[in-house]
Amino acid sequence: ADLIDYFLIMEDEEGEIKATIGIEPYDTVGLLRSLVMKSETTVQTDLLYLLQQIFLLAKEKGLSTVYLGSNRKSTLQLFLLMGFQQVDKSELPTFLVEKEHIKNVQSVDNSFFLKYSLE
Repeated sequence: ADLIDYFLIMEDEEGEIKATIGIEPYDTVGLLRSLVMKSETTVQTDLLYLLQQIFLLAKEKGLSTVYLGSNRKSTLQLFLLMGFQQVDKSELPTFLVEKEHIKNVQSVDNSFFLKYSLE
């Protein structure tokens, strides 16, 4: 499958990009990537909607679990409220631990990993 099929773009009324989000698929597991938001125009309801849409897309594509790695502690509570569960690095699938993005996240202070079940 083309990776572009796993990305969503949110635009405002003028067609300006407000936010993007994507998933790197690996069999039935996805790695949430490329969550980029124009902070001055994007509110939490936009983030909530965007995540709901990417979860629907992930389910349509046959994924059962989505993982997220980050070091932005300010977003942790929001993701937990949305149903993500914090997991230890040791709980990540082995093949994800080997991915460059996960290695990069691990290398910075305050990194954390989250899991969201689509089932």
